[in-house]
Amino acid sequence: VEGGWEGMKRLDEVITKWTDSEEEFRQELRESVLPPYNREDTSTESRVITAVMDWLRERLNNKSVHTQYKLKLSGSVGEGTKILPMDEVDLILQVKLEAKLEVTDKYSNDSWISSQGGTWVHRELTKVSCKQPFPHLAKVVLCRSYPGLGKPGEELSPERFCLYMEDMIREAVEESPLPPEVRVPEGKSLVEESGEVEECRRVLERTKSGLVLNLEYLLDGRWQEMSVDLVSVLVLGKDYHEHIFRVMPDKDSEKRNRLIKMDLFSSSDGIIVKNNKWRLSYSVGEKKVVALYKELFQALKYLNKVSENHINIQTYFLKEIFCSFITSPAAASVIDPSAEREPLATTLCRLIRYAEVTDISTPFYCTTLGSQLECECRRLFKPVRKNFGDVFQQLEEE
Repeated sequence: VEGGWEGMKRLDEVITKWTDSEEEFRQELRESVLPPYNREDTSTESRVITAVMDWLRERLNNKSVHTQYKLKLSGSVGEGTKILPMDEVDLILQVKLEAKLEVTDKYSNDSWISSQGGTWVHRELTKVSCKQPFPHLAKVVLCRSYPGLGKPGEELSPERFCLYMEDMIREAVEESPLPPEVRVPEGKSLVEESGEVEECRRVLERTKSGLVLNLEYLLDGRWQEMSVDLVSVLVLGKDYHEHIFRVMPDKDSEKRNRLIKMDLFSSSDGIIVKNNKWRLSYSVGEKKVVALYKELFQALKYLNKVSENHINIQTYFLKEIFCSFITSPAAASVIDPSAEREPLATTLCRLIRYAEVTDISTPFYCTTLGSQLECECRRLFKPVRKNFGDVFQQLEEE
């Protein structure tokens, strides 16, 4: 309760400062965001990222025999939107296999059931959280033999891919000396077995969508904990968007054409495994969307950060709203490079108005289907509405 009260108080202070002076808020925001990663940068955070990525690449190069992969920085650190401190880093392992998609509209386009909004894909796309239409739209079929994965013509299950990648990563990383810039936190290396506390060198832990390294690094004289999330992405190539769109219900061709015109699709995206199911992943495309108005997304994340323990929103929800808004006609003038940019607060109010009346889903699905605004997001937006009531009034009169 005490933490919740502090979060509510801090959120009110930040929004009040923004109301009084946008420039002061923007300065506070700049000072609260981790600078973009640069391999040549000598900052502590950049040196730690470089050391961990080089260590992982070296270890994986010794183990990855049958598959092609690239290790890439992803998530908020990769986008340049990480709110300090650097307590988490997202890495993606882009894996290329000779495989193809076999799509079906069996669970998406039955004419009568679809009109009632009752197909499996309709249900997935209208969920507030964890939309996963892919398992009902397509399966992955191998085009060549891979030891441990399968033979040509066999379906590649998400469980088999997940175990294959996990075994490869564990074999590469465990029992390997860490780079000197990081260490395993005290207590993380101890587990209780058979009633006794024993030393355990298991640095990796499994998550819903991959593996996580629990580490810490020295920052300003103290040890800062940092989780390194490692997610394997099966890259599907440049044509897979078209295959998925072909069987997607309630297609939005105008949205798809906008994304193509804006060059937001990426051939480096694909699918990941989450909760033992395939899930479409657009991390590279989303990075492109964030770059269209990075400061706006930083502001959303900062408001969420300062309200910790009072309002706790998973970044997934904020990014879904942001990407949906920025790629919509409602934001056309906002991201127009030839137009004078309006105040940041005005654009945030536009985003909120859009989210309150629009069905929300990632734009990369290219469908009109979506979900209502998540309840914690409504709570975060409420004080913004209260403090910027005059801005909302102006927008409604446009």
